[in-house]
Amino acid sequence: MPGDVKRRPVDLVKTAQRAIASGELERAESLVQRGLERSPRDAALLGVAGVLATAREEWEPALAHLDALLALDGTNPWAHFARARALLGLDRLDDALAALHRSRDLDPSDPGLYELEATILRARGELDAALYACEGAIALDAHRASAYSMRAELLDALGRSDEALEGLRAAVRKLGHGAESHRAILEKLAEMLEARGEHDEAAAARALVAQLGPKR
Repeated sequence: MPGDVKRRPVDLVKTAQRAIASGELERAESLVQRGLERSPRDAALLGVAGVLATAREEWEPALAHLDALLALDGTNPWAHFARARALLGLDRLDDALAALHRSRDLDPSDPGLYELEATILRARGELDAALYACEGAIALDAHRASAYSMRAELLDALGRSDEALEGLRAAVRKLGHGAESHRAILEKLAEMLEARGEHDEAAAARALVAQLGPKR
């Protein structure tokens, strides 16, 4: 490791990660700042700092932390992926897509890559390409509720609302074993049915959501 990197308590990163996961963002920031003051070139700390800034939608600081991390390890696929997310937040769509493709070149196995690609392409107005990317996410993870919802939105935007609804109905059947995934798909289905004026079926979908209990 570089000579100017100081040792850090091994649990500092894990403690900050747990704080982010529990929504204690101020505590996480305090831990990360303290760590980076001592070890400004610590890759793990820079990664957590990038996660924290992203959670707060502070895209410029996120990008700075991720660029510093990539200066240490340019072959980190997660860092390129996270950088693409920050660039999307800054509306730098071409740069976001380039960063995402770099991440995919390094590790093409993450379905989140293709869902983020679909998001970027949709923002660029490339709906057919976005739909293709979304299908890629579903092919890698057939239980990814967010990808089914995005697929339905894209089909609807392309004037294929019947396909969108049928896809959501199929996803409801497929994802019925997982309460939160089931809820997400049912809520999207109810929303789209309501928009089409199919109020009875929308009400039925919402009744099923209610049966799942409060959202976690």
